[in-house]
Amino acid sequence: MNRMKIVTAALLTCCLALGTVAMAGGTKKDAAMKGTASSDAMMEAMMKVASPGEYHNYLKPLAGTWKTTVKFWTAPDQMQISEGECESAWVMGGRYLKEECTGNFGGQPFNGMGLTGYDNMTKKYVSSWIDNMGTGIMMSEGSVDATHKLFTFHSTVNDPMTGKPGRVKLVGKVVDDNRHVFSYYGDQGGKEMLQMEITYLRK
Repeated sequence: MNRMKIVTAALLTCCLALGTVAMAGGTKKDAAMKGTASSDAMMEAMMKVASPGEYHNYLKPLAGTWKTTVKFWTAPDQMQISEGECESAWVMGGRYLKEECTGNFGGQPFNGMGLTGYDNMTKKYVSSWIDNMGTGIMMSEGSVDATHKLFTFHSTVNDPMTGKPGRVKLVGKVVDDNRHVFSYYGDQGGKEMLQMEITYLRK
């Protein structure tokens, strides 16, 4: 009788142990499946925000090779005119429009480079600009109007005379596939003033 009790107890212990192992194995399997699903969802979300889309397409009329005419105002009644060229091409799989420009400014050779794109995360256009007339990087954020032809950016730049930051507005207007105009508005005595206008004509 005692022997039967011992055997029965041993069998029950084995069954409990096997059940525990099976349950543990199921828990690990479920966790692994949940982890895979979570990784897939994360990857899908990342791909969605990393892919160029509708708002990148609105920049397409700006791509190409352009002859530029630059008007620069040092005062409302004082304007200088110069000419140059710009090459705008898509980089990073159509995510950013890279612009490289040459010309002259105040009788000096001018070289500039910009990047413009649309940030799917912030829902804003983003832009950076550098040139040989300074050592900083101008960063801008913007939007497009309902016609998808008028882009407005805002940025902050330091005044070389005072060293103090000032707000600027940059407006890009797509006239047609072969012409667009870029206008730069700065602060002049507390008032917004058109300081530079660049007309792009497709070559």
